[in-house]
Amino acid sequence: MTARDKHLRFDLDARVMTTEKEFHSEIAGKMSFPSSYGGGMNALFDVLTDLAWFDFDSLEVNIQNSIFLLVDEPPELRRTLQEVLNDVSQYWSQPLELGEAWDHPAIEFKVTYAAYQLDLL
Repeated sequence: MTARDKHLRFDLDARVMTTEKEFHSEIAGKMSFPSSYGGGMNALFDVLTDLAWFDFDSLEVNIQNSIFLLVDEPPELRRTLQEVLNDVSQYWSQPLELGEAWDHPAIEFKVTYAAYQLDLL
């Protein structure tokens, strides 16, 4: 890695993301989403394909204790979330070269899931 390379990693704990509202609140807080972010899957896609407030070459969202993720919601919502995150990853994997301020090179955006976390005291 060169001195310019920047890998961002955000650790989210699914134990506090059992509902859609909790999920959006947690990810917005950890990733410093703009105050105008209102939640919802369309808004999530929009904000995750912007991220202009960060300078990064790769980005990882690590969801710890993932068995709790949206457990209090219908299973379809987890599938929708996975589709949104896959679409975001696909978006970042392609360079954008339109001669605009939002142009970017291909960037690795990945989501990892950990089924549990050991709390060592």
